[in-house]
Amino acid sequence: MASKSTKAKKKSKSKTSQKVEENGPSEKVLKDAFKAFDKDGDGTIDAAEIEALDNVLGQNTSKSDIKRFIRKHDTDHDNQIDFQDFVKSIKNSLHTNTPAQNYFSKLILAFEYFDADKDGYLTVEELQHLCREIGDDPMEKAEVEAFLQIADKDKNHKLDMSELMTALEEFKFSRNKSSNFSYSS
Repeated sequence: MASKSTKAKKKSKSKTSQKVEENGPSEKVLKDAFKAFDKDGDGTIDAAEIEALDNVLGQNTSKSDIKRFIRKHDTDHDNQIDFQDFVKSIKNSLHTNTPAQNYFSKLILAFEYFDADKDGYLTVEELQHLCREIGDDPMEKAEVEAFLQIADKDKNHKLDMSELMTALEEFKFSRNKSSNFSYSS
């Protein structure tokens, strides 16, 4: 039997996820997410860019599924997702559980969930909360601060969606017993 605190935690998560889905992601988070995928900065996301970030996230989506996703959401049929296509795919995916449709939205909804103050950034405290929720061995505050120092490209002491995704793509972090990060690019 689940404890009251476990039930309350699940209920709280459910309400938070539901609220994010009802309101939809903020425009800032959508733009940052799009920027994270659009690695060459040309204003579109192609299959190679999706595949690269997909691999970083450990998803291993097949090339045919990625192409199918692009065909479904590419309104001008140039085999690329522009920002308008991206936003439409997110809005459509909020109402379905189909893997191809919610490809981008899972990532965005997770970011929105952990962005407690809904300002489009993750602070040290919000990153710690994320680590507690997703890991069996949560990171200490010093470890989170070390990660933030490396990943925070604009040095504002918080991460936007693009910085977080870039950090995941650029660095492979491992923790050692001295609580220091080592990484390779």
